[in-house]
Formats: sequence, C-alpha cells, structure tokens
Amino acid sequence: MARPKHNDPSLFTMAELSDATGISARNVQFLRDKRRGPFATKDQAGGLYGEDTLAELAMIAGCMGSGYPLSLSAELVTAFLDENPNHPAARFCMVDHFHPAIAVQGLSWFQRHVLLRQRRTNQPLGLSASHDQDCTLVVADREFVLAGTKGKPRLPHMPEPGLDENGPLPLGRMHGLVRGGEPYFLSFFEEYVTFEADANGDIKPSASTNAARVAFQQAAKDAVALVTVNLSLSIRRAFERVYELRKAKGGPLWAEEGA
Repeated sequence: MARPKHNDPSLFTMAELSDATGISARNVQFLRDKRRGPFATKDQAGGLYGEDTLAELAMIAGCMGSGYPLSLSAELVTAFLDENPNHPAARFCMVDHFHPAIAVQGLSWFQRHVLLRQRRTNQPLGLSASHDQDCTLVVADREFVLAGTKGKPRLPHMPEPGLDENGPLPLGRMHGLVRGGEPYFLSFFEEYVTFEADANGDIKPSASTNAARVAFQQAAKDAVALVTVNLSLSIRRAFERVYELRKAKGGPLWAEEGA
C-alpha cells in the first residue's frame, strides 16, 4: 500500500479499507456500488471514509473468514448493528476494556487504539488478542445466528422462563446454506416476533416469541457445528493493520504523547 494521499489520521482511503480488512478492492467496490453494508446510507466525499466504515467492513471480513459469502456476511453485520442502534460500528472495538482510562471523551475509537499502541512498552497490551467482553456472532449448524459476548456479559439479560440470562440472544436465521440455493438472512424480529396483551392489557412479546428465543439458544447448545465470529477482535485487528501500515509508509497519525 502506498502512502495515503491525505493528512487526516481519522479518515481512510479505499486502499486502506481493503488492506486493513483483507476484503478485495473489487468486493469493497461491489458493496459501495450496491449500497450494501457501511455504504447503505452513507455518501462519502473525496474518496475518504470514517472509522465506522472501516469497522463495519472489518466485521464483514470476520464473517467472510468463517466461510460465509460477501453479501450474506454484510447482512449478518447489518442485523447486528440494527440490534444496537445507539452505538456506532467502531464502538464495538472494545478497546476501553483493555485500559478503562482510555475512554476519553472526544477521541475517536481508532485514536484510542492508536493511543494505547503508542503507550505500549515491553508488556504487550494484547489488542490483537480476544477479550471476554468482545462482541461475537454465534452460528449454529449454518442456520441459527445469535449475538453475545465471548465471556459472561457484564449485565445479564431480562429473565424469561427457560432463557439462559448469560447466553447469546437470537439475531436471526440463515436460509439457503443448508439445502442449497441462494443464501439469505431473516432477522429474528421479522420471522418470530409477535405481541400479545397480558392480563393487565399491557403489550408484550408473545409466548411463542419467548419460546423461539429459548429454541435458538438450545440450537446453539446442541449444534454439531458451532462457528463463533469475534466482531470486536476483527475491528481491532483492522485498526492495528492501519496503524502498522501508516507507521511503515509514513501515513497520517496523531503525535505521540510527549513528542
């Protein structure tokens, strides 16, 4: 990769997106042309992209690395982000779990990653290793998709009969991979969620919806093939590749502390 032709360390060129995630430039261009994944609603000016675009592509690359096609991988990541609408994609890098003091207001997540890297001494910070609070996708038998954390979540889920309060929660179901055909994804909400009124007249998820949640968790427990995609680690490794490439090529980075 040549030196990026810009001076803003918080922005990334198309070449950097491809080099950092391992998704070919052709496939990145395909997503952009089809307005899929991070390009669905974002119009980027000047051929430069923000950290959320890089983060979402990194998560897509993680799914692709687990054997899923490009378009299906983009659907899985879109579904995950739709379930977490209050958080930008880059927030799921989870770098603040490696050093809580790094959660500095006003810094981008990539800048926080770089700051931790610049503070590294002889003791590695482990940013390219997994962490118990990393966000994951779990795919059971190439069909049932759940979202959770690598370890026990900090906060348990709302208690429901039969539901593991610390286990992953249903995200949706992949179709077409088991029996052949064109693969596609349907979210749990689209396929299973219905509502009913309780004895007080309050609207809540139906008993069949709660039963489906339990069934998804059971499918993961009983799966012959269980695939886990570490979304957070995918983002951190993409951040790390950009950092290393810019250090090697002289690309834009923030000044080191005390420099």
